[in-house]
Amino acid sequence: MNSGLSLAEKFSIAGETTALGLVVVFTCLILLIVVIIVLSAILKERKKPESRLEKVMKEPLPEVPTVQVQDDELLAVLTAAVAAAMESEGSSTPFVIRSYKRTGGSRAWNRAGRDSQITNW
Repeated sequence: MNSGLSLAEKFSIAGETTALGLVVVFTCLILLIVVIIVLSAILKERKKPESRLEKVMKEPLPEVPTVQVQDDELLAVLTAAVAAAMESEGSSTPFVIRSYKRTGGSRAWNRAGRDSQITNW
């Protein structure tokens, strides 16, 4: 247990070991920072001139006027479908169809999911 060193010598060795450890750690950190800076300078992309595509993408798109077409037959069918669905639920509250949105051609899984939601009522 007793190594023959005085308490002052033990503290001196502990201080030297601690100082050496700190020097090694900070030296490695500084080297790592230097390596990162050098690699970023080497791998840094040169600014490329603006391509034609980027120029076109920056131009604002012209606004397309929206045309609201009233398709009376479609609105009648939608109204009848909603009324039938509400009547089957027992609801008699009045409603107004203000807008509708056509769904595009969808994939089979989308259509199957939508059909399962509709038929589960």
